[in-house]
Amino acid sequence: MKESHPGYLQCYCDYLKHDKKLKAELKKKVAVSYTVPVKKDKKEREDEGEEETRQVDENVTLCWEYQKDVGISKILGQSVAFFIIAVNTILKTVIIKLIQWIGEDTYSK
Repeated sequence: MKESHPGYLQCYCDYLKHDKKLKAELKKKVAVSYTVPVKKDKKEREDEGEEETRQVDENVTLCWEYQKDVGISKILGQSVAFFIIAVNTILKTVIIKLIQWIGEDTYSK
């Protein structure tokens, strides 16, 4: 299931995180109920017309999931930034070495 964290969840979890009295609430489980489509093969879906769904009930730690997703996002963002820096450094080094190998001086105006 693709996760999405609307603004009110973000505000709620950030509030709990910064309030010392309520910090224990971050790991509290909450009952969640949602519907998901039932997987069927293509022929069954064409025959019926409507998509069948089923109800799912589970207990989740909403703020823990939110904080985990924020952490993963930060790690991925920083990884991309470091990857770009590494590629730029490698390209700069290769270009300088090529210019030195060719033997042309670089002149700036």
